[in-house]
Amino acid sequence: MNPRILIFRFYEKTRFSAYTRLSIRNLEIQHLAETDKLTGLYNRQKFDFELSQLIAKNDVFKTPHCLLICDIDHFKNINDTYGHLVGDNVLTEFSKILKMRMGNDALIARWGGEEFTIILSNTSLNDSAKKADDLRKYIAENTITNIAFTISIGLATIQKDDTVLKLLERADTALYKAKNNGRNKVCVSDNDSTVIAQSTYLNGSIA
Repeated sequence: MNPRILIFRFYEKTRFSAYTRLSIRNLEIQHLAETDKLTGLYNRQKFDFELSQLIAKNDVFKTPHCLLICDIDHFKNINDTYGHLVGDNVLTEFSKILKMRMGNDALIARWGGEEFTIILSNTSLNDSAKKADDLRKYIAENTITNIAFTISIGLATIQKDDTVLKLLERADTALYKAKNNGRNKVCVSDNDSTVIAQSTYLNGSIA
């Protein structure tokens, strides 16, 4: 075979291999940039981007999407009592439960500290409230790494002409009410931005 052909083939093979390695490395870098190191969930930057994209699409497709902000109650007490390494383990195991209980279509991120944000796409406010309360009950009835704790959740749905900030503020207001009404609760910001307890919301909606 012509030596020039052999050299050309070797060059092409080497170049293809280099491109493949570069593509894999770029994907790894992107994953690291989008992921929370401790929990393996998306980080806040990635979550904000995905939420902004969903809001933009919602103006076109008009499908129901809901946002949950979930907070571990009295998490500081866990760190103070058992140490930060145990606290980190709690966060890691709780993240696994979030992925298991929320389903494959949910977009879950560590918002910061012991707060987590969840997007439930194509899910009504009623169904999201039920799923949120199922999660709350599961955590309240089971221990994680042999530690018992509860969670509080604020819930809001994407509305017309929403922004990321407006939606987060409504969900955060609902979470704030849940925390200030005894914790271990789900509170809902309905379409009128009125914050009410999950049980009251569902009873009023289904009746």
